[in-house]
Amino acid sequence: MPLPKNFKTALEYIRRHKWLTVTSVLVMTLTFFLTSIFVVAAFGSNKILKELEARPQITAYFKDDATEQEILAVKDKLEATGLTSSVTYVSKEEALTIFMGLSQENPALLEGISSNVLPASLEVKAKNLSDLPRLAETLEQEPLLEDLQFYRDVVEKFRKLMDTARLVGFSLVAILSLISVLIVLATIGMTIATRGEEIETMRLVGASDWQIRGPFLLQGALLGVASAIISTTLLYLLLPILIPYISGALASIGLPEVSPVFLIGLLVGEAAFGALIGSVGSWVAVRKYLRV
Repeated sequence: MPLPKNFKTALEYIRRHKWLTVTSVLVMTLTFFLTSIFVVAAFGSNKILKELEARPQITAYFKDDATEQEILAVKDKLEATGLTSSVTYVSKEEALTIFMGLSQENPALLEGISSNVLPASLEVKAKNLSDLPRLAETLEQEPLLEDLQFYRDVVEKFRKLMDTARLVGFSLVAILSLISVLIVLATIGMTIATRGEEIETMRLVGASDWQIRGPFLLQGALLGVASAIISTTLLYLLLPILIPYISGALASIGLPEVSPVFLIGLLVGEAAFGALIGSVGSWVAVRKYLRV
């Protein structure tokens, strides 16, 4: 099936200006690669935040002489506040089972451990993180309380880190997108300048506006799509190398799987974004340099 004439002409413009094409593609590839990293990081950080929020936000450990009925009474008191989404009682036996499951790879830790060594506890999750101090204050007033672990700061710090990372990411993508548009504008502008005689001839023989403008607009769109494909390919090649290191640092949380469907969706989205950026740069160049 033969290619449309404008498409063939756009490919010819790209072929004749190789260095301009390479420069444009490199800059746009950097834009899309950073965009890909930002999208994957946002995807992963949302999963990590949900994992952190799903964990007990307060763990209250009780003294050895605290009975199950007394601890359950504290549980009822917390639930009566209406501030909790869940309050889970963990007996000494259940604590031992959990500890044994976590220590399977280090049997030495299990020697001499019995249920009497580990305290019973309540694992508390709040409906809103802002309510955690009130729940912690309620628990601290209990005479049977041995120790209190409060995880609100961990979640809040991670949330603030996410917000900062998103702001920085959006700013970088916006700046690089603007640079990409300017690079495409310069590339198409130079292409128009070198094709001056050919364009004039097309005008004289009655070529339509689309026949003259179309190849330049398609040229910019093709540069954007090619850059998006290269960027996604680089990400696909680098992820298997990077994920083991990141997973090691976040072993207790785990990372979401970056599936082929996710990468395909990312490629389609970036290709559309690339075509948009390339087309915008081309359109500005055509409006500025090509008087038809």
